[in-house]
Amino acid sequence: ETSRAEIISTVVNENTPNTITVTWRLSGKVNIGPGLTIKPYICYTDFKVDSDGLIVFQEDRFDIEQWDILLSALFPFLIGKVTSQPAPPVPPREVPISPKVSSN
Repeated sequence: ETSRAEIISTVVNENTPNTITVTWRLSGKVNIGPGLTIKPYICYTDFKVDSDGLIVFQEDRFDIEQWDILLSALFPFLIGKVTSQPAPPVPPREVPISPKVSSN
């Protein structure tokens, strides 16, 4: 496994007009040198939509500072001491499955 993106929520943002916000839990590895492990963190992606509902702008925000992500990747023994703890796991979702319709 090299990377993982888990959607936590997708909502119409009540604080910012014409905006859909997706909350993600991101983690994985990057191919720098022998490979660096990126601890799980939360990313918020804001999609601005126009009057036709088309996305016209995207912006990402993170729950931790960028230096925290980098320092944790370079020096994982600092996680939880100097840098923040990894983001908690995303609870599993139960997806309802419709029964099969038999054709006679």
